[in-house]
Amino acid sequence: MQENDESTREKTHPATVAVLGPGGVGGLLAALFARAGHRVICLAAEQTANTLRDNGIHVRSTRFGDFTARVEADTVLREPVDLCVVTVKHTALEAALDRVPAENLAGVIVPLLNGVEHVDALRARYGHRVVPAVIRVESARTEPGVVVHGSAFAEIDLAGPADRLAAPAALLTEAGIDTRVLPDADAALWDKLSFLTPFALLTTRHRATIGEIRVGHRRELETLVRETAAVGRACGGTMEPAQILDRYNAFPAHGRSSMQRDAEAGRPLELDAIGGAVLRAAARHGIDAPFTAELVAELSARDRVVRFLGDREADRIPHPGGTLLGHLLRVAEVLETWGADRDTCAAGLCHAAYGTDGFDRSLLAPTDRRTLAALIGERAEALVYLYGSCDRSAVYPRLTAAPARLRDRFTGNDFEPDAEDLRAFMAITVANELDVLSHNPEIAAAHGPALLDLFERTSSLLPEPARRAVAESRTRLPG
Repeated sequence: MQENDESTREKTHPATVAVLGPGGVGGLLAALFARAGHRVICLAAEQTANTLRDNGIHVRSTRFGDFTARVEADTVLREPVDLCVVTVKHTALEAALDRVPAENLAGVIVPLLNGVEHVDALRARYGHRVVPAVIRVESARTEPGVVVHGSAFAEIDLAGPADRLAAPAALLTEAGIDTRVLPDADAALWDKLSFLTPFALLTTRHRATIGEIRVGHRRELETLVRETAAVGRACGGTMEPAQILDRYNAFPAHGRSSMQRDAEAGRPLELDAIGGAVLRAAARHGIDAPFTAELVAELSARDRVVRFLGDREADRIPHPGGTLLGHLLRVAEVLETWGADRDTCAAGLCHAAYGTDGFDRSLLAPTDRRTLAALIGERAEALVYLYGSCDRSAVYPRLTAAPARLRDRFTGNDFEPDAEDLRAFMAITVANELDVLSHNPEIAAAHGPALLDLFERTSSLLPEPARRAVAESRTRLPG
């Protein structure tokens, strides 16, 4: 692995560059600037800043190679810089800008954010120094200070007068980024958003690569492209639907959106900056975008639930496989792949909200059911309560098929759920327990055989994919 190997690069005078948000994109740019011989100051939270200061940034890239770049790091910009690159998520932008006092910008500030509306917000704070820009790259931070650049491309368009942007364009080009200066900011921003919106929404909705979307969800892709292209052109963009589809057809099949990665990790989604911006522009121009609205509403509902769980520290509660939030996300994903209905999937995402008979840490008191019902709907909440209230020691030994009697561990009452709710209860149970068994060998050895026997006794209640998963799990049990 190289460490700032500059023997083959011709350099201009060194510049001082600040990078606000050294994640997947910002970390890659910071490392490339440093490798090109420039002084780089990464701005981040204290823990991340300490890691970068001590260890530098490690890059793994098919295009740029594997190397380590030494950078400086701080929690706030304390001196003037020639260039400031902003690469935080839109969801964190307002708080992050407190790290960049306006008086310490000697040069321009280049925001490389998704969406279009951030430019006006930044100009309200930093004035004419803000340069509209877009980036095309697939790069992810796997941990603080470690960046994996997965695409063969890394391209930036700066929008504005060529003479004014010659210096930052030269810095980016020297660092290895394919850089253009374009005269029209609206065209640059909306051409990217017209491409990005279908990519982000569909890969996130279906948890699929763009290659899988192109083949398995082509009609949805074409519909969304038509809507977003119409909005983009009304706002100054130049892309026709056929051009956007051609770019998708040429895009690496394994490509995944940053929104998709955020959803999988339980992080807030940039839905408002991407889909929300398209819908607001559509309303201004009187353009119908019903499918875009449907996807934004669907993903926004899920995002609100994930934020609700995060606010109750589900992302900090230990659980087999990592955290409780990670477990909840995996269970919901499995239920979706099994074809469960929307209420069952929502219940799967929240199934431990009231705790369970096997996991006593609750996120919400069972007396506060209205809060969860308002978030996910009454039937989904009822399924969460059905699952969380089950007295397993009383129910599991006698459970076979419908009709069945369950016992509420909170009240001690026995009752008979209807057949549809019982099937949902069993699907959530199987998805939950198989995830636990796959992540904890001790639990698998102690309880796996009995659980799988239960699932085989109740197989008539399970969807076919769940029955197959049970059979596969039995082959993997310890011993």
